[in-house]
Amino acid sequence: MALGSLGVFGYSVASIWAIRLVGATTTNVVLALLPCATFLLGAVLFRQRPGRVALAGTCLAVTAAVAYGFLDSGRGLGIRGDASGGRTVLGVLTALAAVGCMALYAHYYNRLAAGSSSLVTLPAVFGAGALMLLLPALTLNSFGQVTPAQWGGLLLLGCGIYVPAYIIQHELLLRRGPLFTTSMALTVPFVVRVCTWGIGQAGPPSPFVLGLLIACCIGVRLTLAQPRGLQARTPRP
Repeated sequence: MALGSLGVFGYSVASIWAIRLVGATTTNVVLALLPCATFLLGAVLFRQRPGRVALAGTCLAVTAAVAYGFLDSGRGLGIRGDASGGRTVLGVLTALAAVGCMALYAHYYNRLAAGSSSLVTLPAVFGAGALMLLLPALTLNSFGQVTPAQWGGLLLLGCGIYVPAYIIQHELLLRRGPLFTTSMALTVPFVVRVCTWGIGQAGPPSPFVLGLLIACCIGVRLTLAQPRGLQARTPRP
């Protein structure tokens, strides 16, 4: 229930609400701070002290991802034009809440599910989170607004992309630890940019964007240089 409330309900509601308030670009820039939050929570709550190389790698990966967010938005943070000052502040705070939920989730999943397979633990975690999401969905009558074609698209995205990606992500949480896994997610915007170029939907990325991609990948690689305490715990005999 704790994992479902953090990683499924809390993160989903907060991130989607932030996108609605200030747009996807601003939200994604704030979400790029997730490895920093993971590092800080690990140090404060769990007394984890990553080495200097891992710390430098985290800073490098986050800096590259945030720089790309600024560069790609075309309008600074990309805040929606109809967003007032109060709405912008609320949206950024909501995005930060999503970061906090996911950082806590990464640490607690790494501990509570140690020694188990993600195929065993994820149905319980996402089942609990899905039950929590049913309340706002039923309150807002969301199900009645979804067409059969949209249900088909959601089913395809959920079963074909979402489920395999999350199984891989949670296996990384158990095998490599929270810091590496959250840093790894920073490469996604760059991969999307390169893929859109590869399928002809956008022009080639600039040398600066490619440089940021290389810097982000190097930073992620450096996060592997961490003490044993930050790695996934192995089950006792």
